[in-house]
Amino acid sequence: MMIEKYAAGLLMLLVACQANAAKEDIVVNVHPSGVTTIASKLGSSDIRVTMRTHEVEINEASREKPRSDQANCTFSRQPCIIVDTLNISAGGRDLFIPRSLFADLSDPTRAVLAQDGKGMNLTIYGGDASESFVLRVSFDASRIKQRILSSAFSPDKPLQETTYYERVMGD
Repeated sequence: MMIEKYAAGLLMLLVACQANAAKEDIVVNVHPSGVTTIASKLGSSDIRVTMRTHEVEINEASREKPRSDQANCTFSRQPCIIVDTLNISAGGRDLFIPRSLFADLSDPTRAVLAQDGKGMNLTIYGGDASESFVLRVSFDASRIKQRILSSAFSPDKPLQETTYYERVMGD
């Protein structure tokens, strides 16, 4: 009887370890100019995240008011890195991405894609020192659900939270 309980417990532990191994976080460094891609699976859906960035030369010495194309530069690094687009697809279908999801991001350094229950979290780290940030984007195979922006110094204390709702004409 004792051996059977031990074997059952060991089997449950092995199953849990295998499930966690399949849900491993994917971490990538963001390319300063070009396309960064992260791919994973959510259930049977292939998940693909692409972020297009470009560099903007900024002049730290002058510290003049930035031009409009540099408005998001944190001046925490040179050159500044601007996020041009962020695309997420699930099962080959592009999700609708509101510009508010990424339009204020600059100087991204690292992105992490992780499964969270029945959905996914995309976490983008960026900036430097007092301008450092952590952006968490929650989504599933059909839509973006939430965006939470925090300082990297206190990532569990949101500075901004945006909830995205799905609306159908006639609601």
